[in-house]
Amino acid sequence: MVDIVLVQPPNSQLSDPTTRWPLGLAYLEAVLLKAGVKVAIADLRDKEIDLALIPEAPIVGITATTGEILAAREIASLVKVRNSKTITIIGGTHATYLPEACRDFDTIVVGEAEQVIVDLIKNTNLGTAYPVPVADLDMLPFPARHSFSFSETLFEGAGYGRGPMATSIITSRGCPFSCAFCQDKPRPVRFRSPENVAGEIKQIRDEWNCSHFRLEDDSFTLKPERVLDICRLLEPLKVHWKCHTRSDLFDRDMARAMRLAGCDEVGFGVESADQRVLNIVNKKETIEEHMRAIRIAEDSGIKAKAFFMTGLPGETDETINLTRDFLERAQPSKIILSRFTPYPGSDVWANPAKYGVAWIDPDFSHYWNFPQATTITYGDTPAEVLNKRYNQLYEVLWSGEWTSQEAKRQREQLQRYFSWVEKEGHVEGPTRIDTMVKPHQVARMEWLKERCVGTVLEIGCNFGIIIAWCQGQVGIDLNPHNIALARILAPKRKFLVADARDLPFRDGEFDTVMLPDILEHLFWADVPPALKEAERVAHRKVLITVPGGEADTPEATSFKHTYLATPKKVQAIGDQFTSKKIVIERKEGFVLMEVIK
Repeated sequence: MVDIVLVQPPNSQLSDPTTRWPLGLAYLEAVLLKAGVKVAIADLRDKEIDLALIPEAPIVGITATTGEILAAREIASLVKVRNSKTITIIGGTHATYLPEACRDFDTIVVGEAEQVIVDLIKNTNLGTAYPVPVADLDMLPFPARHSFSFSETLFEGAGYGRGPMATSIITSRGCPFSCAFCQDKPRPVRFRSPENVAGEIKQIRDEWNCSHFRLEDDSFTLKPERVLDICRLLEPLKVHWKCHTRSDLFDRDMARAMRLAGCDEVGFGVESADQRVLNIVNKKETIEEHMRAIRIAEDSGIKAKAFFMTGLPGETDETINLTRDFLERAQPSKIILSRFTPYPGSDVWANPAKYGVAWIDPDFSHYWNFPQATTITYGDTPAEVLNKRYNQLYEVLWSGEWTSQEAKRQREQLQRYFSWVEKEGHVEGPTRIDTMVKPHQVARMEWLKERCVGTVLEIGCNFGIIIAWCQGQVGIDLNPHNIALARILAPKRKFLVADARDLPFRDGEFDTVMLPDILEHLFWADVPPALKEAERVAHRKVLITVPGGEADTPEATSFKHTYLATPKKVQAIGDQFTSKKIVIERKEGFVLMEVIK
C-alpha cells in the first residue's frame, strides 16, 4: 500500500480537461518521492468519480478549485466510507481562500504545500496548516510527470499539430497586481532562474520527446532581462511555447527574442475595451496599451490571443460597441470570451458593496470561466441583461467580420459570388456552385447530399452554398451578414438569423438536420446544447462533419477553430445523442457522422 494518494477531481465543465495537468500535484509528488514517501496519483480530470480509480491509502490528499470543491467533498466522503480511518487533506485555491468552508476535511492546507506535505505524512493532526511559501523555487525538484501529464493539444484552438504531446510548466509564482476580478496572489513574486527553467524544458524534451509547452505564469514578462535570458537558452532547443502576460509589460525587443526562442502565441488579458470598466476593476492598463501589445505580437510573427470578460462591474450596453471598435483596430489572431465569476479571494467577492453587487451565486458548481449563465448581478443590472450582453458580445467576437484574415477571405468570396449574381441572377444549382468550392469540399458536400432525406435544415449555413447543393429548405446562422448574402445567392431557400443553442423550430420539424463544419467554431461548452437542439428538431437523422484532429491540416488548425476534433473529442460528440445508431466515416482529413434516430 502507498503512503498517500494525491487526487485531481473531475473537470466536467472544461471542454478538454486533459490539456491542463495540475502542476501543484506534480510538484508535491516530486517532493514526496524525494523524501522516500510512497505516493500514487489518481487523475480524474476527464473521468467520473469512481472509488476504484483511487488507490487505498491511509492519507488521501485532494486539490480543488472552487468549481471542483463539490467533487472533492464527494471523493472525501467515499474514501471515508471505504475506510473510516482514512485521513483526508484538502488543498488548492478553494481551501486557500475559504479554509473556514472546508472543515469537513481532516486537514486544510492554506497556500503552497511543498514545505508541509512531508510533515503531514508524519503528523496528521495539524488541523489547518499555513505553510511558508517557497522562497527559492530552484530548490524544488522538477514536477513529476507521467504519460497522462501530456495532452494531444497544448490548449484548445492552439493550432499546434507539429507534435503529438504537449505539457505545462510554470516559471514564477505570484502576481504584484491587484485586479478586482482576480484572486489575490502571493507576494513578493518569486522567480525560477533562466537556467532552471531551460533545464526542465530540455529534460522534458529529451525524456518524453515533447517539444510544445504552455507557460502557466500569470505574467511571464514581469522581469524583461530574465525573459531575454530564458529566450537565449531556449532558442537552441527548438521548442514551441505560449505564455500569458500584461500588455504594459511587452515590447518589440522582447517579442523578437521570444519569437526566435519558439514562442508561437502570447495571451493578453484585455478583459474589456471600456476604459471605465478597466479603471473600476483596478486593471492599471489602458486600451491603447492593449492595442499596442497586440500589434507588436502580430507584427513579430507571434499570434496574439485576447481574453475578454462580460459581466464586469461598470459594464454597459456601450461596452459591446467599444469591443467591436477595438477588435477592428487591434486585429488579434485569437479571442476568448468568458463570463466574470466572482471567485473567493477576489476583491469583488470580499467587498461586493464596493462594486454595486446585488447577488452572488452560492452554488460553487457554477464557478467556472464559462458558466451557462451569470453568477453575479448588480443593483442596476439584472441577470437577464448580463446574459443578453454576453450573447451580444459572443456574436460580435465570433461573427468573424472584424478579423483581417476573415475579412480578406470574405471579400474575395463576395467578389466571386457577386460576379455570378450579376451574370446569372443567383448561384442555385451545382453547376455554378462547384466552381466556387475546392474539390475536397465538393466530396464532403456530396456525402451530405446523398444522406439528406425529406426536409432539410442546415445549422451554420454561412452563405447558403451547402443547403443549396443539398436541395434543402432552411438555413440558420448567427451572423446576419452571412444570412443577408445567402438570401441573395440562394433565393429558393429560407434563411434565418438564429442561435444553434436555441432553435426557433418545433420538435421533429425537419427530417434531416445537418451541421457541416460548424461545431469546431463553437466553444466546447456550447456544443452539447447545440447538439441537443439539433436532435430535438430532427425527425429522422442528424448529419455532422468536422475536421479531424490527427493531421496538421489547414482545416484542423484554422485560427477560427476552438478545438481539434481528436478521436476522444469525436467520441464526446457522439455521446451527446440519445440515439445509439451512429455511423462514423473518415475522409480526406474530415470526420463524417450520421446519427439515425
